[in-house]
Amino acid sequence: PGTFLLVSIGYFLERKETLREIDLVGIDSDEGFLRVAEELARGFAKETLSGTAVRLSLLRRDLVESLPAEAGTGFDLIVAGNTLSEGFSDPAKAAGWLDSLANYLRPEGALVVIEPALKRTGRFLQQSRDALLALPGRRLHVFAPCLHEGPCPALARAGDWCHERVPWNPPKALEEIDRAAGLDKDTLTFSYLVLRLSSRSLKDVFKTPSKGLHRGRVVSDALPEKGKEGRVVCTEEGRWVHYEALERGTAAAARRLAALGRGEVALFPAGRPAGPRMRLAPDEAPERLEAPVGDD
Repeated sequence: PGTFLLVSIGYFLERKETLREIDLVGIDSDEGFLRVAEELARGFAKETLSGTAVRLSLLRRDLVESLPAEAGTGFDLIVAGNTLSEGFSDPAKAAGWLDSLANYLRPEGALVVIEPALKRTGRFLQQSRDALLALPGRRLHVFAPCLHEGPCPALARAGDWCHERVPWNPPKALEEIDRAAGLDKDTLTFSYLVLRLSSRSLKDVFKTPSKGLHRGRVVSDALPEKGKEGRVVCTEEGRWVHYEALERGTAAAARRLAALGRGEVALFPAGRPAGPRMRLAPDEAPERLEAPVGDD
């Protein structure tokens, strides 16, 4: 019902962007959802974007077909939300559809693909990613969340998949629903890709590692064991590495490893093998990396 149109408006509000005008185009196959979307999007835009000319077009269309001509081209942002898992069963066809959306992007634009954080839907997104990267003459590159464009290491084992988890404060109405259902949802989970025409990627945003260090993105929650801290990390070399550190005295490695959150990028020492894992020495502390302010 226009969820991602509302999120796009909210994005500009959070950044405190002053826009002279904004064109919003929503596409769905359900006429009822489109009517609700129009009401919500127009109301939210009028309430929050005073001084901005808002043009809203809502088109009834099968999402997995090519976009209609009346949708236009030259988009700064395209969001495909819950589209792959609902519209495709073949990752190769999903990949071809994603690459076709390059026709509608401006050179600096971005395609954001968001799917539920379930194992089936998450793995389908990663399979579609790999199929896209294998397309001859493909136009799109992975900007985020990956630090590489190699095969997704989450697909190496049948039980793994990649997803994000971010903290949030739910609206009061949802809190009441959760309470009645016996749920405690203080985080949002989802799987995503950001695709762009430029080959510049997330790894180009962060500090370049010096010799002996590796950039990696945390892809697990905390994995504490007795006397240990642990995290699984997807490295820019395209490997999943389970780093662990012993909790001994004031060991900086264990403390900093425990402080890293899912999705954060950090510099990791090489460590030494401890079975299938890599163990960090007490003074081999990972360094959380921060993106420069204002970098897109």
